[in-house]
Amino acid sequence: MKLNNPTIKKHADNFSLLATPQPASWILKIHLSRSEALFIQENMPRPTKDSEAYRDRKRYAQVLKDGLNAVNRNTIMLFKYSDEKCLINICGLPYDPVPENTYTSDPDLSDVALTAAIQVGLLELLGLSPLSYPFENNGRLFRWVSPYLANLDSLSSHGATEDLAMHSDHHQLPIPGLEDSSGTTPMAEVLCLAQLYSDLQVPTWFLRYEDALQAVAKCHHSQFFRDVWVALPPASVKGAPNREGVSLMVKDKGAIYGRFDAACVKATTRKSEEALKALQKVLMDQSLFTPIVMHRGDLVLWKNPRMLHGRPKFTPRLDGSDRAALRLFGQHPELITPCHPELSFLGNTL
Repeated sequence: MKLNNPTIKKHADNFSLLATPQPASWILKIHLSRSEALFIQENMPRPTKDSEAYRDRKRYAQVLKDGLNAVNRNTIMLFKYSDEKCLINICGLPYDPVPENTYTSDPDLSDVALTAAIQVGLLELLGLSPLSYPFENNGRLFRWVSPYLANLDSLSSHGATEDLAMHSDHHQLPIPGLEDSSGTTPMAEVLCLAQLYSDLQVPTWFLRYEDALQAVAKCHHSQFFRDVWVALPPASVKGAPNREGVSLMVKDKGAIYGRFDAACVKATTRKSEEALKALQKVLMDQSLFTPIVMHRGDLVLWKNPRMLHGRPKFTPRLDGSDRAALRLFGQHPELITPCHPELSFLGNTL
């Protein structure tokens, strides 16, 4: 079977224009060999339904175990134990041919089945279960990240014409393992993004909460750890509850965890309002961000409560060549409270 490899197609930018900086200390970067990628492509089952993808997650993980060399396999499996490492960037994975982009709806799971199975298998290697929420993405397990004609001006993964400001996904939910989530499902522990078509001029930005905090004047620091904030759901999420009387950041074992979305947090005191303005000013400085430009076959998985992420605005071409990726959340299985016994991946948040 022929292995899919990234190629430069029309509208792709010149690779020589791209800098290749050393990865930040909190990034694990893995390059798969051709033989590893070929084994995965030839042996990975292809799910056609969300329920099938969830049910067969151990099969997908086993293919990854068998196909990856010992160094790459152990690097991935030990990621969850590291407080320093916050993001894995895997390059050279096999990928699905890009489905025709209508810019109006998601592709069928069967069109992106290889990529979906790799993502679920990767979560299983990390001891995590795939996760979705009933109020977002219509409860589907996988989200198609690409411009949508009806949402080009929206501040969401389906937008394009505005910067997607730095944030953590589902910040309005409890921080997993650090805040009480009894009877509900907290924010995703990890977020996984697999690239199926790349726009080399549109990176994804990343910033650790501790680095954001360090850039803010110390006189404001204590406000972020006080329970004086309201976390509102983003506009793209329908029917999700607010969280009142929460902190924006939590410190545990020297690491900073947070919940932030510039448009969806509200300060309730004068001092917290001043702190919010200071943080927002810091997050306007793009020089603080670590940009990752993803090529086809690249995947990034990061610790959602440890990281802020975003992307710059861009002009979509709307000709099928725009950036497109598949997104999947992951969570510790014991922290997922299912909405329904037959939908174990759909977490209750009420």
